[in-house]
Formats: sequence, C-alpha cells, structure tokens
Amino acid sequence: MLYNSTQNAKEVVSAAQAIAQGISKDGGLFVPQEFPKYDENTFKALLKTDYKGRAKKVFSDFLSDFTEEEISDCVEKAYTAQKFGGENPAPISYCNLDGTTLNILELWHGPTCAFKDMALQILPHLLLIDHIAGSLQLINLHWLSRPLPVQDLRRLSMEVPICSVLPYMDPDQILPH
Repeated sequence: MLYNSTQNAKEVVSAAQAIAQGISKDGGLFVPQEFPKYDENTFKALLKTDYKGRAKKVFSDFLSDFTEEEISDCVEKAYTAQKFGGENPAPISYCNLDGTTLNILELWHGPTCAFKDMALQILPHLLLIDHIAGSLQLINLHWLSRPLPVQDLRRLSMEVPICSVLPYMDPDQILPH
C-alpha cells in the first residue's frame, strides 16, 4: 500500500517510509491512497478476536511492505499484559441502549490511560525492524501537552535503542523522580 501527503498528492511513499519519516517534507500527513474493503463478515470476524488479532489484521492490510511475521512480532511486543493490565489491551464491552446492542472498544487500558497508547506502544517496534531502522539516526519524541516524569524519558530511551528522547518544553515542566 502506498501513501500520499495531504499537502501534495504527488508525494508518494511506502508504509515503511511514512512510518520512518513521520510527516511529509511539505508538512502534510501521510494518508493511504486507498483503503482496504471490509465487509460485514470481516467485521463480524474481527469482533470474535481479541485486540491483538484485530491489530494484526488491520496492520497487515495497511502496512503491506511488512511481513506477517514482522507485524505479529511487533504486536506481541507492544501490547503486553504488563503494559495494559491484562491479556487483552482493548476489550470490547457490550451495552444495550433502547434494545440496540452497542459494541464499545475500550482504548484506555494502556500506560497513560489514553487511546494514544495504542499507537505509541507499537511505533518503536515498527521503527526497529531492519528495513526501517537501518535508515534512522535519531527519533525526536515530543511531549507538549503535559509534564513528563524524568524516569519516563529514561525508560523510553532504554526500551528503544535507536531512540534519543528530546522533550521540547520548559525544563521546569519535566518532573523530578
């Protein structure tokens, strides 16, 4: 699958390049040229699996230049019971509302109790795959919205060997131990 910049449709990159690059050279976001087609049976099948199974299916469909083994390995490392408080990082809850059953995907079980954990936990593992990591020299991670404890910065640097953490905020906003 190929991706285009939202600012310039002529800029076309692979999924691996989009992940490694982050944003396009013109400042746009990378979006898929086309989306996989999921029919009702696909969604019903996804409902019967856990988050890891759903993630492997969706990542495989959107990240076509990664092997099934690479995606499976990244998913298994990213969505661990230790990070998400259980074997299923994003369970589906069912709720009856006026006779209609709603399926609610719970995305708050990660390290920061926010849906962003779903992406931020797998990104470092995707970046460490050989055909991406070989082209990287540095990853800049930005936390602008809240103070971040120093130990979180250190832990991330240790977990991701090619990663240098550069917080762009007032140094007084980095909390001591």
